[in-house]
Amino acid sequence: MKRYIKAVAAVLAVSLAMLAAGCNGDTVAKVNGEPIKRTDLDTQVARFSQNYPDMFTGADGEARLLDFKRKILSQMIDQELLRQASEKEGVAVSAEEVDKQIQSLRGGFPDEKSFTDALEKSGITLETLKQQVADQMTTQRLLDKIAKGAEASEAEVEAYYDKNKASFVEEAASHAAHILFGAKDKVTAEKVLARIEAGEDFGKLAKQYSKDTVSQAKGGDLGWPSSPYVQEFQAALDKLEPGEVSGLVKTTYGLHIIKLIERRTERQKSLKAVSDQIRQILMQQSQAQSYQGYVE
Repeated sequence: MKRYIKAVAAVLAVSLAMLAAGCNGDTVAKVNGEPIKRTDLDTQVARFSQNYPDMFTGADGEARLLDFKRKILSQMIDQELLRQASEKEGVAVSAEEVDKQIQSLRGGFPDEKSFTDALEKSGITLETLKQQVADQMTTQRLLDKIAKGAEASEAEVEAYYDKNKASFVEEAASHAAHILFGAKDKVTAEKVLARIEAGEDFGKLAKQYSKDTVSQAKGGDLGWPSSPYVQEFQAALDKLEPGEVSGLVKTTYGLHIIKLIERRTERQKSLKAVSDQIRQILMQQSQAQSYQGYVE
């Protein structure tokens, strides 16, 4: 295996040396007899240069350009090897599947013009995009076929958990609700705060007055945070006990009335709680190892 890899490396080194020297003709490499064309390589480099015009300027610009060409050529060789491997394994995607994926990509844009403008800005045609999508889908299908992860045993799951306990710590956090007002709505905010202090239901008032459209329908409930709150909000929240409501708190978003629902301290997640997550991690690692071995 090592001798084979060295032989491949030698062949690639020759190809890259030819590229550096500016070899004649339109072929910069051959992969099992299939040519990789200079025009295709130059197109990819030109597309990148168009998006990042200053990337290859300056005293060392030519050296960086040559290094970049080598990396692109290596990627093109890998892609051709994967295409040939896919044919050998009987893996393919249909034109209908590619079109469906293109339609899904189109759906991420407000209209057809925005989609075509994005293509033009990226320097690629619709046909090139279709080929890229087809290559990606084919490679993924090949991965699914040849890199099936083995089911992890209970002992493996437990060993991974013991080794990576720090990764399974539930951080301290505060479960809060709020009512958001515009920065100029202080009079309204003060009236709502007075009604809350008089005993009216926080959730009902949040549904009626809050300008946070995401939490409004849930009575202002923000759930457990997945990212830190802004400094002023967090500082006010830290002063509350469960069930307590703050005064008016000003942040860049506007004016808030904050209610602390509950607070949890940092705690270690149990093996039982994360075992499915660990199994998924181990399966992905197994797939990656199988795939890497196959590619090599």
